[in-house]
Amino acid sequence: MPDVVDLDALVALEDRLERDANGAYEVDGHDAGACEMNIFILTDDAISTFNAIKDKLPEESSWRAGFRDLDSDSYTPLAPAGLAVFEVQ
Repeated sequence: MPDVVDLDALVALEDRLERDANGAYEVDGHDAGACEMNIFILTDDAISTFNAIKDKLPEESSWRAGFRDLDSDSYTPLAPAGLAVFEVQ
């Protein structure tokens, strides 16, 4: 995870994902803090959506991905491979 939160980079990535959505998902905002940045995406198919956007994620950053149903508090880890637990702090 980054040591410093780069809000400009976060907003730029969020804007790019929003432009590229083509109705497949909805970018639902972001938050940043505790040396962590999050972009929230609403979708009916988290795995397909993640596969469609993962090449847009910055290579130089360490990132994780996970999803949860809207009526749940528990996340399912998606990436990187081997990630056992995903939480939003």
